[in-house]
Amino acid sequence: VIQIDLRNMNKPLPGIITAGQITPDQLEQLVQEGCRNFITLRQAHEGGTGWEEDQAKQLGARFVRIPVDGGDGLDLANTKKLDHALKESGGAATVVYCGSSNRVGALFACRAHWLQGQSKQDALALGQAAGATSYVAHIKRVLEIR
Repeated sequence: VIQIDLRNMNKPLPGIITAGQITPDQLEQLVQEGCRNFITLRQAHEGGTGWEEDQAKQLGARFVRIPVDGGDGLDLANTKKLDHALKESGGAATVVYCGSSNRVGALFACRAHWLQGQSKQDALALGQAAGATSYVAHIKRVLEIR
């Protein structure tokens, strides 16, 4: 059980924590608490990011960057990259984050509908449980929810 307070933290699925941008101290604490997989949806040039690859490597954790360009990055290619990265985690504790957790929730919704066959409404609910707030309109657009 992770006892770290992350920005906009949610636990939408077993073994998965979603959140906003983590700090170097939080990354180290998460590894100490058993998280071995980190997936960010931030582009390396966004403020406050870009340091994680080196620190994760030093701590023996797996790190994947899937650069999602805001609402425009909610596409099948990025959804498949997230799906692949989650499968590669082998079920070990995984932290998926972006700046605020909006992109995370949105991409989880896309994955749930496009790749896992969930209904649009169930996918939207999962996206919201994973952190989508201001991105709900983006989810509705890409999943064609009226």
